[in-house]
This record gives sequence, C-alpha cells and structure tokens, in this order.
Amino acid sequence: MNIVAKEEQDIIAELKGTALRIFLFLLKNNEIGIRDAQRKLGLKSASHVQYHLQRFEHLGIVEKMANSRYYLTQRYSELRSIKLGLLTEIYIYKGVIIPSIGFFSGALFTILIFSLIFYFQVSKLSGFIISLIGIFSAAVYFLIQAIQILKNFSETEKNNKV
Repeated sequence: MNIVAKEEQDIIAELKGTALRIFLFLLKNNEIGIRDAQRKLGLKSASHVQYHLQRFEHLGIVEKMANSRYYLTQRYSELRSIKLGLLTEIYIYKGVIIPSIGFFSGALFTILIFSLIFYFQVSKLSGFIISLIGIFSAAVYFLIQAIQILKNFSETEKNNKV
C-alpha cells in the first residue's frame, strides 16, 4: 500500500461538492471518461466534469490517456483510507467506499444481536455481560475518535496561524 504524503492528503481533504463526488467516482472505478462520469453522477454539463478532471490532472491525481479517459495515478489508486475534512474518514475495499463509522456501527449491531440472543435464549446475565462489552467498546472507540479529532483540529489551527 502506498503512503500518501501529508500535502496530498491535504489536497484530498479540501475536496468538496462536485469535485469530491468525481474523486470518489474515480476511486470506485479507477478510470473514467468525461461523458460516462457526467451520466453516472447525474451532472448537467460534461464541461463541468472536464474542468474538475483537468484540475485533478494538474494536481497529479489523475493522468489522461490517449483514449481520452482519465486514470488515477498509482499513488492514489492504491489508497485504502482517506481523511475528508476534520471529522470524516473513509476506507476503500475493492472499490467499495465505507465510512469509518460504518465499521463501528456494524460491530455494535452484531454485539446487540448477540446480546439479545444470549439474553433471551441462554441467560439474562450473559446477555447483560455482552451488552456491557458493547458499551465499553463504544466508549473506547469514541474516546479514540475524540482524541484524533482534537489532534487534527489543533494541527489545523497551528497550520492556519502560520
């Protein structure tokens, strides 16, 4: 897995709106044509897509091939995790984009199901213990996320002051 430099992560974190939608579409597909992206993203103008793709090309995110299709550069095509702004992180697995909270939600839902099964089928105490494990896991996860957000926020504040 390629490690993307901090400056490149900052470029990605600044993407918003249509540019972000096009970038995420590129991550899912690795290569796109202008008209294809316009249709699939439901945009009114192909020139709008072309503008963003040319901007990405200038930033080194994509390369334009002879067939007029745009490909992610190797650095970006091998990304597995991206921070989008201060609060959001996404993971890419086989072209599927999953918000970081998605992993946590899935784990908590699984713990909930197991606690209900144990509560009603095995014993109330075992269901209660599994519920406590879920609550403790949630507290630890949120504490870790809060620390990361505060670190990112303080780094952003320092960078803005300089």
